[in-house]
Formats: sequence, C-alpha cells, structure tokens
Amino acid sequence: MSDARAPQWTTLPDAVLDTAADRVDAFARALAGGVTGTEANGNVPATFAFTVFAGAESGGLIEEIARERGAMLVHQAQAFTYHVPLERNRRYPVALDWHANPDRDDRLVLRGRVRGDDGTLLQEFTADIVLYVNRKGDTA
Repeated sequence: MSDARAPQWTTLPDAVLDTAADRVDAFARALAGGVTGTEANGNVPATFAFTVFAGAESGGLIEEIARERGAMLVHQAQAFTYHVPLERNRRYPVALDWHANPDRDDRLVLRGRVRGDDGTLLQEFTADIVLYVNRKGDTA
C-alpha cells in the first residue's frame, strides 16, 4: 500500500561537484571565519556537497519557483548521510531533485545524491527551504 502523502520528487538537472583544493579550502575558510584554509584531516568538509545547489542551472530553477511566488529563498535546515568521505581534486556526479512540503506550501525540500565514478552512493543530503514572503506591505 502506498502512502498518498509521499513526496513527488521533481528532477533538476544533474550537477558536478568539483572538489578542487582551492574551492574546498575557500569553503573551509568561510566555515571557520577565515581562521584556517583546510580541514584538520585534509578531507573535504562534510557540508561541501551542498554547494552544488548554487549552480546556475539547478539554483536558477529553484529561484524561479520563489520568483513566481514573490518570495525569497531562506535556507532553514539541512541533513547529510555520509557513506564515504569525498576526496579533494575530484569531480563527482550529483543527482538533484526537489519536492514541495505536503504540509506547508511555503516550504521546499531539495535533495542531492553524490556518486562515485562506478555509481556507488557516497553522500546524500537534503535542505529545507522556506519561500519567505514579506507581507508587511500588505497590511497598510
């Protein structure tokens, strides 16, 4: 028996996660407030994969949903499942999709799945996004 409230995922264009050392180091510095350039263990920071949503194609499609509603995107929460650490100086394929929150029409869930060259699932991540509409002007 299927759950009628199961999310209906909408596919976004696949992305490529580039873990070039300079990009990873810049991300690590931003996370640390500029204090350090690398993770202590030399690994790719755990949340680095989320940066694929800033890509022009996938990010543009999500931004269009917000524009249609007169809203701005506000990142509310994220979750990661790590199967294998990501390596520096690699390019990983990432499948992306999204769905509306069935309980809240002002929420979206974005999902990414990072795979190795052989198709092995390396990481999965989701982000809850609020389509924030400032209604202050409507009360005048």
